[in-house]
Amino acid sequence: MAAALVLAEIVIILLGMVLAAVFAIAAQFGAPYLPPGPALAAKIVLGVVEALYFFYACFRLTFFLPAVVVAEHRIGLGRY
Repeated sequence: MAAALVLAEIVIILLGMVLAAVFAIAAQFGAPYLPPGPALAAKIVLGVVEALYFFYACFRLTFFLPAVVVAEHRIGLGRY
């Protein structure tokens, strides 16, 4: 179970890094093509969507991981 939690934390950290990179790339390269008002709105919407996805992934991993590990007697991140 401890190994599964460590692996889940590594996945969560990597997911956070990828989502931050996607936001930075979209803000850097997408914003110059839009007027200032819609660019700010697009950044806000993208940030909210990414934050909600990140929290969903975190909750799904942390709440369902113990049940999968106990039921299957192995680390089962692939079932998500």
